[in-house]
Amino acid sequence: MRSRLHIFTLLAVLAISTGCTVVPSAKVDTTRFFVLSGAEVKETQATSTSGKKISIRKIEIPAYLQTRSIVVKQNSNEVRIEDMNRWAEPLESAIGRVLKVGLLQNSHVSSVEFAPLSMDAERDYDVSITIHKCEGSIESIGKIFAKFSASVEISTPSPDSEIVAKYNFVAPDSDWDGTNFSKLAEALSTDILALGSDIPNHIP
Repeated sequence: MRSRLHIFTLLAVLAISTGCTVVPSAKVDTTRFFVLSGAEVKETQATSTSGKKISIRKIEIPAYLQTRSIVVKQNSNEVRIEDMNRWAEPLESAIGRVLKVGLLQNSHVSSVEFAPLSMDAERDYDVSITIHKCEGSIESIGKIFAKFSASVEISTPSPDSEIVAKYNFVAPDSDWDGTNFSKLAEALSTDILALGSDIPNHIP
């Protein structure tokens, strides 16, 4: 009887000690982070010293894009928030960074600054941009694209500010497979570069 009790006690101690040493396996974080960049997005210096000085006064994006998660629009009124595929920086900041590169690639631009500016900052034009689309898109007919569009307003500096140009920019749809988010980021980067390079062409 005593030997059985002794064995039972040893088994109980062993079970308890074994249970205490069991550590749940760590969960692997599969979240992926992306930036707006690509082969053509490189920090650049202005190609002109006599060109226009541009100030980016504001960049506005729709409320549904104000998230670190990449957005994929399905059909006309449904969006999918990709929580496991995220932007590595706020989308407004990312767009501004790539937009500046595109502007400086235009030979008519000598400098690009972002508001707010100092009181004595010199510039020739203020640019305000409203983003309409900057996302993946899965359409009802099964087509999958990267979509980017924006409205641009160009004005002279205050206090006698005057709008000199106002237009819509719609980038051609870029084919996308719906799963490669690196390719989506690269396609959107190319579109934003094109917008930046196009803006000076609308300055009188």
